[in-house]
Amino acid sequence: MRDCLSLLDQALALGASELDSLNAGDVDQASETSRIRKGLIHEALDCGCDIPTDAIRDKLLRLQSLQSRLTDAAKVLHESMRQELSRSRKESTRLAGYGMAAKGVPRFRGLSKRG
Repeated sequence: MRDCLSLLDQALALGASELDSLNAGDVDQASETSRIRKGLIHEALDCGCDIPTDAIRDKLLRLQSLQSRLTDAAKVLHESMRQELSRSRKESTRLAGYGMAAKGVPRFRGLSKRG
């Protein structure tokens, strides 16, 4: 069984990697790293090692701080994706308007050729 503190250290290192992935916009890599980090934290908390609580408390506070930075980075990424999607929708609507103008829609649709 691995040492609880080393598991928490690995979780901190993975969290830093996850933060870098989020800042780079690589959501898939950040998601995979998050899944692994979660497993390490659960394993560390379930190991039942005889380690001073001050040491574990320090690591958990660092993990909490890291989690708040990860959440902030995810919010920034979410907002930028939302704005990009909105901009894309507006551009699509604008281009659709040009398409209708270029097709030359007839003015009198209700008239038949027979008279």
